[in-house]
Amino acid sequence: MKKQIFTLLLAFVALCSARTSAQEAYAVVSADQSSVTFYYDNQKAARNGVNLSYSNWATENLITATFDASFANYDGLTSLRNWFWECKNLTGIVGIGNLNTSNVTDMYGLFTN
Repeated sequence: MKKQIFTLLLAFVALCSARTSAQEAYAVVSADQSSVTFYYDNQKAARNGVNLSYSNWATENLITATFDASFANYDGLTSLRNWFWECKNLTGIVGIGNLNTSNVTDMYGLFTN
């Protein structure tokens, strides 16, 4: 009985560990909304990241966008539609080489004001 409980507990811990270590693409917006950094790793919760499906970073306050080196490994991106829409003060994009556009089919309004 103890062996079965231990085995179940071990399986549960392994399952939880697998879920928390899954990589995902997300963005981290600074408190003043002047910068956004895009990541592809397993630190979304720790960094208070937001989903890429909603571009809440697209405001006139945005000055700098950064694509972390980890983002180069993300090939699930299919749309950049309106990502920087109304970002009138965007003056810098750091790490643009880390933006993997190999599967992107929609760039409509990417930099529209």
